[in-house]
Amino acid sequence: MSIIPGASMVIKDKKCYCDKKHLRLLITDPYTPQSYDIVRALHHLCEKIVVAVPNIGRFPQFFLFTAHSRLISKAYRIKSAKPPDTLPIMLDKGYTVTVGKEYIDELMYICEQERINCIYPSSDDEVFLLAKHKRIFEERGVIIPVNEYEVLKSIADKFNIIQLARQKEIPCPETFLATDINSPSFKETCRNNPMAIIKPRFGCAARGILFINKQDDLERWIKNNKHNAHEFVVQEYIPGDTIVNVRVYMKQDGTALHVSCSSCQRPQMIIHQSAGIIHSVEKNPVYCEKIISLLRDKKYVGYGHAQFKIDARNGEHKLMEINVRLGRGTWTEVRQGINRPLISLALFKNKEIEIPKSNDKTDMVFAYPVQDVFIFILYLFSKLGKIIKGRILCSEKTKRLPPIKEMLKHYHDIYFSGKRKVEYDNYVKFFLKDPLVSLNHWFLFCYQLRRRFKEWNF
Repeated sequence: MSIIPGASMVIKDKKCYCDKKHLRLLITDPYTPQSYDIVRALHHLCEKIVVAVPNIGRFPQFFLFTAHSRLISKAYRIKSAKPPDTLPIMLDKGYTVTVGKEYIDELMYICEQERINCIYPSSDDEVFLLAKHKRIFEERGVIIPVNEYEVLKSIADKFNIIQLARQKEIPCPETFLATDINSPSFKETCRNNPMAIIKPRFGCAARGILFINKQDDLERWIKNNKHNAHEFVVQEYIPGDTIVNVRVYMKQDGTALHVSCSSCQRPQMIIHQSAGIIHSVEKNPVYCEKIISLLRDKKYVGYGHAQFKIDARNGEHKLMEINVRLGRGTWTEVRQGINRPLISLALFKNKEIEIPKSNDKTDMVFAYPVQDVFIFILYLFSKLGKIIKGRILCSEKTKRLPPIKEMLKHYHDIYFSGKRKVEYDNYVKFFLKDPLVSLNHWFLFCYQLRRRFKEWNF
């Protein structure tokens, strides 16, 4: 039995990758915030960490922030094209026979050269692509902690997951499948739901999402997407600003190793989430067991994150989605002593592991101070009328930006009240150790903030 330094957990197998520096880790998506969280969470267990730099042009490669970490041993430049968004559909249409196969071959070459024994994807595209080819890597001794492709596709399908949840009697928003976005029935559905969300059936990172509150939005969206072959779903908009997160760690025998619940309340952000006060909440045994049952039926293994929103109209918890990969909040659980990447890796290796009780009984703030500064500046410009189109925040009561006094109170409660322990994100905490990573991440955040603002014009 060995104690993992800094991880606050026990691994009951001395031959497990997780008890010594036996990991030779490959990161394939250095552009995601969670990829840096994974590196930070596992570096003390790694003999080496290698990064595959995607082919996206020389200048953008500079801003793949995780690749610039001092913890990275070596970086390989991938020559083949990067897999596209909404990858499940592309995979089903034979995408892997062309560019996808070349990409996998290059990853295989890196594994052979560096004797890699673990690839840890953290973006939706990478997770799906590597799940499709998981067996090929496993035959060569490379573990990829992702589920089978069909399992992932079933849960990531934003229409299918709602149907599965309803079979388990889990409350959900009204959701419709739009197989033909030009059909009269689709327009009628949108007219009957004046406040609704349109999103790709297979999508990620809030790309391609439209908030509908007037008919003109719908007409403009149809015009822009009339040649888009992907399917979309139309989902009822749920008013309220309280999110309840149910995090589950599933073992290979179908039992749940650990379940935690927390809630977060903050102003409704259209472009990006601000910092929020994290409250522990009592586990709802009914909802938790139903989520576990749903994942068990799909033979799901590892970390799963079910996100509920409390409907302000009746107080009911409604399931919004289930995430099948490690998310942006990975670092928050690591700070509480629950090393999410390490636990998932151990579960896929079928190793027995004990998880300590986290300190989530104390209200905490997991803050992104630099991002919040950028968001608040953009909010002020919008409030002053410097930006004419679009809006940054959504208030259900007034349909306009919240007053400055309310925003200032929100940030005061987060950063200056002194009532709660504040934990800053990895880019602030490790700025002196990895300055280039932090600066690159903040620059990329500003660029994405601008892009999302343009997408949410209405």
